[in-house]
Amino acid sequence: MVNKKELAKAISEKSGNIMKKHPLTIYESKKVVDAITASITELLVQDGKIQMIDFGTFEKKTRASRGGFNPQVGERIQIPEKTVPTFKAGKGLKEAVKLKKKK
Repeated sequence: MVNKKELAKAISEKSGNIMKKHPLTIYESKKVVDAITASITELLVQDGKIQMIDFGTFEKKTRASRGGFNPQVGERIQIPEKTVPTFKAGKGLKEAVKLKKKK
């Protein structure tokens, strides 16, 4: 599992390949990660769907209310309707993971 700090480090290293004169520092990369996650969150709340070709689609979906069971007290409960974020991987991401698994 990779955490935010390790992701920022990987972005910093990749930026050296892209921006040879001024690669991003790990601190700057962390700010980029924070900006991306904040933007995805805001846009998902506003528009309900973010599609990035070959990577995937973030979408908010509504789960219907349903019955459930509380094992602590042994009674049936009603679970209310709620909106949840979902992610569906795109073809490019699926292929990259599939190829990595085979190696």
